[in-house]
Amino acid sequence: MGVMRDRSGGGGGGRPIGPGSGQRPDQVDPMTYGTPYLSGIDAGYFDREGYIRAELVTDLAEKAAQWLGHSRIPGAQSGLSGTQLRRFFNRVRLIEQQLDGAAGGFPEVRHRIAALKPLAAAAVGRKSAPDALKQFMDRNVALALPNPQAFRTFVEHFQAVIAYFVFHFRGR
Repeated sequence: MGVMRDRSGGGGGGRPIGPGSGQRPDQVDPMTYGTPYLSGIDAGYFDREGYIRAELVTDLAEKAAQWLGHSRIPGAQSGLSGTQLRRFFNRVRLIEQQLDGAAGGFPEVRHRIAALKPLAAAAVGRKSAPDALKQFMDRNVALALPNPQAFRTFVEHFQAVIAYFVFHFRGR
């Protein structure tokens, strides 16, 4: 069996993980990815000119996926599954559909976006998700609440996170 490679694209540089490397994939410190993600997302969704920052769907999305995938549920051997992450994304997509059909526009669905925060908190409290999910949702919901463009940017960012999660953690 060959040596697995860290496919992070950043920071890992394709270094070996797994047998012979001294580091198993389940022993990666999640904050290796979480810290740069949180620093990057704190800069917001838009650049100075008001355009969506490209790294939201590339580098930052990949760091978020790896942070979420390597994070462990306290007291459990497992981490976040793709199904659990997808469940949150499906709720975000449902809100997007409701926004598209809302007669009152964005103010009509804004509270549903905000409700994602306590849903993530409940999942962490039930020990069915790692705290990283709550941190991810808290930061992104805060950025998504100001207006419809910000919310739709969150949808794009979250979709890219899902794609990278599948790439790095398929089968989980």
